[in-house]
Amino acid sequence: MLRGPTGHGMAGAECTTCHGPTNPPDSFGMHVPPGVSKGWHMPPPEMPMVFVGVAPGALCEQIKDPARNGGKDMAALRVHLEDPLVTWGWNPGAGRTPIPTPYAQFVAAWETWARAGAPCPGG
Repeated sequence: MLRGPTGHGMAGAECTTCHGPTNPPDSFGMHVPPGVSKGWHMPPPEMPMVFVGVAPGALCEQIKDPARNGGKDMAALRVHLEDPLVTWGWNPGAGRTPIPTPYAQFVAAWETWARAGAPCPGG
């Protein structure tokens, strides 16, 4: 699948062609496209989600940089944590492993980090 020019897939193969508004019932089995209420999509091509192999300090700086995070300041990043595409990770559907850290614990840790000035490792 290709993300397309806006991040919503290519013409005729948009993300929502397969990804519905909710995860399918567990009875559908594994390996079915997950769903989310907001409408599944990727960021546009000029904003690649490239995290693999990025050192923790560099990833931290990337996340905080509005030029590389979709124009979000710290307040907007906090709101982003409530986006259905983000919270989906804690309820990914049949056959998928949810994020192991409880969501409330994750948010509390993020808020502690933000109040501390959002320091990055090695910085």
